[in-house]
Amino acid sequence: MWKRILTCILRVWGGMLPPSYCKPFGRIAQKFRAALAACISPNIGKNVNIEKGGYVFPDTVVGDNSGIGVNCEICRGLTLGKNVMMGPECLFYSTNHKFNPETRHFEGYTDIRPIVIEDDVWIGRRAIIMGRYHRQGRGNRRRFGGYQRCAALLCGCGQSCDCSEKTAG
Repeated sequence: MWKRILTCILRVWGGMLPPSYCKPFGRIAQKFRAALAACISPNIGKNVNIEKGGYVFPDTVVGDNSGIGVNCEICRGLTLGKNVMMGPECLFYSTNHKFNPETRHFEGYTDIRPIVIEDDVWIGRRAIIMGRYHRQGRGNRRRFGGYQRCAALLCGCGQSCDCSEKTAG
């Protein structure tokens, strides 16, 4: 019950507070959002930055020195490693619509497919990372934008990126 209340506070009040880069109150707002996130999820590391409009779920894992960007939309089952940076408005989706092609009817949602972003990764503005996209490898500092999916991962610049399908389920 308390986690739900704290999640509402983080989503509402945290969204009204200024981003961390705004002076003079940005740093205070950053600390407030990080403290609320640590109360919601026990898996929040040290020196975490949850930006304006960002939030966490009880199962969210955020490593040390990582952050959730301005107005990012995250999902259940998200794991961010250490030193992960992301731009604003990134979208993470660990479920999808279940569609029956025979009846052509929507039948709910798929199971959660965890998304793991390993250490030392930068994610660019408005990247969309779907549940079939399992791992973004350690140290990948390419700028991504656009749709990211396993086996056909493309950067906004059109180059192919690393994608490990070893964890595909």
